[in-house]
Amino acid sequence: MNGGTEQTGEGHSPSQVVRNGLVACTLGYAFVAIAPVIVASSEVHGTAIAFWRSWIDFSLIGLACLFRKKMTKEMFIKCAPAGICFGASIGLYFWAAQMTSIINASLIVVLQPILFVVAAYFIFSEAFTKTDAAFTVVAITGAVFLVLVGTNTGTSDIKGDLLVVVSVTIGAAYFVFGRKTLPTVPVPEFMTGVFFWGGITLSTMISIGTVNPLTSIGSEWFRILSVAVVTLVGHLLLNYSQGKAPFHMMGVLNLLMPVLSTFLAFWFLDQGVTALQFTGMAVVILALALHSFLRSSVSDSQK
Repeated sequence: MNGGTEQTGEGHSPSQVVRNGLVACTLGYAFVAIAPVIVASSEVHGTAIAFWRSWIDFSLIGLACLFRKKMTKEMFIKCAPAGICFGASIGLYFWAAQMTSIINASLIVVLQPILFVVAAYFIFSEAFTKTDAAFTVVAITGAVFLVLVGTNTGTSDIKGDLLVVVSVTIGAAYFVFGRKTLPTVPVPEFMTGVFFWGGITLSTMISIGTVNPLTSIGSEWFRILSVAVVTLVGHLLLNYSQGKAPFHMMGVLNLLMPVLSTFLAFWFLDQGVTALQFTGMAVVILALALHSFLRSSVSDSQK
């Protein structure tokens, strides 16, 4: 088995490549974590926001691809599995964010790294050491503690919780398909295909659910545009990190999302956050920082 990463830049050591991937992945999750907080306070249906987000981002990144002139029919088709998973995952998650609290959704999201670890080992043949396991357990424990000790002032609905479970599973599949596709499809072309297929998926979901994607409130369109922009930046960074950061680490770093979402929910939505939750945040951040440092340092010794 191997570390599951590739040296993608000339003159860069394996540790530098991994470090670049981990930094990009961390920043990517930070941007993506902003979206559920924006969606939670919106009057527009979550699936409709996801629908507009995909088509807005498709227009933005697609315009860049027109100038690059690298997109082929084969690339476009290769992006379909990832795009369909992408659309279904965010559509369900944005919908769930309005049915349950950010705290409940965050608790479920902390289980996603387990799916990444399984995929990393069985699909991508990545080495998973005792040290990796220890830091993963510490980070997940900190994230669970962060959520469970909180004062949950948001609304809660079991249907919303179940939607988050389904969304998290499909979201992990999106990253798996992305990992397999990106070696042969450049990031801009990959994202163009993903947003197109995701948009088609979300259009179908809206049609079946008879959701009205329109709103006459100007501030809601600004909110939709904000979600599109921050998540576009986030997913570009995440897909850049594919092939650089170890796949299981991309799952573990996903634990930054409940930390940031909880903080933003406290700051902007007045959802309660206790001193014990801040302790949980500190445990997660310290565990992830130390794990990332050790993971990148080990890469050179394995060369």
